[in-house]
Amino acid sequence: MIFDTLVVGALESNCYVLADDGPEALVIDPGGDASRIIGHLDAKGLEAVSLVNTHGHADHIAGNAELRKRYPDMTIAIGRDDAKALRSPLRNMSLFIARLVKSPPADRLLDDGDVVEFGRWRFRVLATPGHTPGGICLFSEDLDPSGTPLLVPMDSESASRPDGLGVRGKGKTRRRLDPEWVSGSQRGGRGGGGPRPVLFSGDTLFADSVGRTDIPGGSWDDLIRGIRQKIFVLPDETEVYPGHGPATTVAHEKKFNPFAGEQAE
Repeated sequence: MIFDTLVVGALESNCYVLADDGPEALVIDPGGDASRIIGHLDAKGLEAVSLVNTHGHADHIAGNAELRKRYPDMTIAIGRDDAKALRSPLRNMSLFIARLVKSPPADRLLDDGDVVEFGRWRFRVLATPGHTPGGICLFSEDLDPSGTPLLVPMDSESASRPDGLGVRGKGKTRRRLDPEWVSGSQRGGRGGGGPRPVLFSGDTLFADSVGRTDIPGGSWDDLIRGIRQKIFVLPDETEVYPGHGPATTVAHEKKFNPFAGEQAE
C-alpha cells in the first residue's frame, strides 16, 4: 500500500495520503500546499476520491477547495459539529492567521461510531471533541503502513516553532520517542511487519502533548475525557499519526503524556 505523510502549510500540518493497489487515494487533512499534494498524487499515478478532515481548522482544510477543483468527484467528510467551519473563516480560525479559507461543504457528516470505508480498509470514527466541537479520530484495526517511519525527524527549528492552532504548550519542544517504545517494524522488522492498528488523531493527541483548548470551541475536560475514554482503551501497539509532529503509540502516551497519561496531575 501507499502510506505517505506530507508536511504542509505554514503551520506544518501532517497530510496523509493512503492508497491500496489501485489509483484511488484517500487524503486526510490537506492543510495547505494543495498544488504540492496534487503533484504528489500525480507523480504516483493516484487520484483523490475521498477526503477526510479530522476537524475544521484552517490548517487542516486549506487544501480542500483546490483538491475538489482538481478531483470534482472527490467526497469530503468531517465531524458533524465542525461542518460549519468549512465555510466560515471565523469558525475555521483562518481570520486569525491572515487568510480567508473556505472549503466546499461536506458530502458526509461523521458521528461517533460511523465507519469510513476505503478499499479493503474500514476506519471507525471516534468523536473526540475538545480541540474543536466536532473533532474526530480515525481508527483502523489492520492497516499496513509498511515503510512509513514511525518517527518523523525533527530538527531544532521545527521542534521549537510556534504551535499555531494545534499543539498545547506554546514553545514546548516535543521530543522523539524513547527507542524502547518504537515498534520493531520501524527498526528493521516486527516479525515481518504486516497489518497493525493505526489511529489518525488529528489535533486531539500528539507525541507527548495534546491539542489546544484555549481557543473558541475548546474544552479541556472534553479533550482529556476523549483521550482517556476513546484512545487510551485502544490496543497499546496502536500507532498514532497526529495532525502535527512525529508519530507515537498508545502505549507511549498512556505512560508518558504529561497532560493525559499516567504522569498527568
